[in-house]
Parts: sequence; C-alpha cells; structure tokens
Amino acid sequence: GLSLIEAAAVFWIAMLVGAKSLDLLCHERLTGRPFDWDMVLVLALVNVIFYHTAVFLLPNPLISQALDAWSGAVGRLPTLVAVEGPAAVVLSYVLVDFAFYWAHRLAHGRTPLWRLGHVNHHRVTGLNEWTAPSDPPTLLLDAAGGRGLSLLIVPVLAQVFGCRLGSAAPTLALMVVVDALLAPSHSVALYRLEMRVPALRFARRVLVTPAVHYTHHSSEPRHDLADGCNFGARLAIWDRLFGTYAEPPLELPRTGLRDPGADTCRNPMRYAFLPLVEEIRRLGSAITSRATAPVLSRIRAPETDDADPARCRIDVE
Repeated sequence: GLSLIEAAAVFWIAMLVGAKSLDLLCHERLTGRPFDWDMVLVLALVNVIFYHTAVFLLPNPLISQALDAWSGAVGRLPTLVAVEGPAAVVLSYVLVDFAFYWAHRLAHGRTPLWRLGHVNHHRVTGLNEWTAPSDPPTLLLDAAGGRGLSLLIVPVLAQVFGCRLGSAAPTLALMVVVDALLAPSHSVALYRLEMRVPALRFARRVLVTPAVHYTHHSSEPRHDLADGCNFGARLAIWDRLFGTYAEPPLELPRTGLRDPGADTCRNPMRYAFLPLVEEIRRLGSAITSRATAPVLSRIRAPETDDADPARCRIDVE
C-alpha cells in the first residue's frame, strides 16, 4: 500500500485536478463570463517559454559559482537551536512561509523584481485555475514571485535553527494534506465554496485559503494596502501581523493589473517578453538622461531683469 506521504501526495494531485475540473465545468455559472479558451492557450505557450528559459540560464557557470559561494557562507553560520522530528517539520513550514512573505512582498510595487517577472503572474483579468500563469522559473525572474528569494533565505534559517526532519512522516503527511487544500489558490469554484462554508472562512484566521490568495490578485483599490495584500503563501498570520491582510469580499473581486490602461498581452510572445523589453527601455532612458544631464546643466537661459523700470517703461506721448 501507499505510505502516508505518498497518499498525501495523491490527495494533493486530486485536489488540483478537482479544482481545475470545477473551474472548467462551472466557470460561466460561477462568474457570469464564458470560459476564456484563448487566454488558456496563450498562457500555455507562455509557460512553455518560461520553463525553457531555465534550460539556458540555470547551467550558467557564473550562477553555479554564486550559489556555491552562498552555500559555503551559509554553512559557516552557527546553529543556535537544534530542532528535530515533528517540531522541525512545523518550524520549517513556518520559516519557509515567513521567508516567502517578505520575498513576495518585496517583489511587488515599483521594483525591478515586479517589472521583470511577477507582473506576468498578475496580468490576467479573468483569473482561474486555468489562467494562472507561472512566474518565470529562472533564478533571476523567479525571485520576482518570491520563490527565488525564499530559496536564498530558507537555508540561512535552516542552518540557524538546525531543522532536522528525521522520522516525522505523519506530521509531514499532514502538512502536505493542508497544503493540498490551499494549493488551488486561483480557483473560482473554491472561492465560491469558501463563501458558503463557515468553517473554511474561519480557517482564514491562520491560513491563506484560496479566497485569501485570490484577493491578492485583486485590482480593486480597496485591496491595495501595501502595493497589494495577502502576500503569505500558506499562513495568513504574517499579513495580519504586518498589516497587509485584506478580507476576501463576498463576490469575486476584479483581477489583473491596477492600471486601467495596462496591456493584457493576448499574444504569448508579448506576454512573456514585454516586461523585459520595457525594463531595457527604462534602463536605456535612465542612461541617456544621466549622460545628457551635465550638458543640459551648462546651457543657461539668458538672464533678464524684468524688475528694471528702464526695461519696462512704456512711453506715452
């Protein structure tokens, strides 16, 4: 038979498949809009592009050397507290989510991390489990979604706290089951279900339920608490603690970018590469402005003295 962890993994897959099926079969009834097959195709191609970029970037020797140097530096840190077994599983879960919260929050706003990649994850206006694009899974661009930065922070926390999972299979399986219930976080079907079941709404006190994360994608001004809201991956306690928690509204919020004139990019190549092109243009403009600033500063307007009566006199005969 299946082990506990294997059974939990099967449940995780079943939850994802079930959420996708409900979003497909019940989409128009739940949202009042027809299912956007065109955008599903666009995002399927975009995800192919994103995942292929990793093939070219990750083997880069400079990146490998940087990661080796980081690993060596982390290994020299002292272990302050050694935690083992079930406590290590729970502590690891909490530490990873804490790291993700801050990495994800830093990736929002007017920063290169937002412009270089995470903007792609928020561009979709008709969000559901089929139209939730991946962040670019390259080391640089995936950092924009929080995961890349988390992977740099988590080893530090693991080294300092000395988390050793050991024989904690039941606890680990339980955490996988909890994660399975939260993972389909872009599902309109689970959002509607959550509004009908008080126990699911009660879970928001601690967990990032599907409705809580769906609200993270809201383009409505009331949810713009700190260049967004609800940044946690699985635990809502960080958003509540740091003032970035927004309660999901009864009805599905509008999703997409907050700029009403934002490009929805219904062309896969444009969707994948527009952020990079715009960032190159922004960098070029900044370089040009810096280069021309000294020249412009030496060009002075002719001095005038409008207060001189001799210059302003009008003769009347």
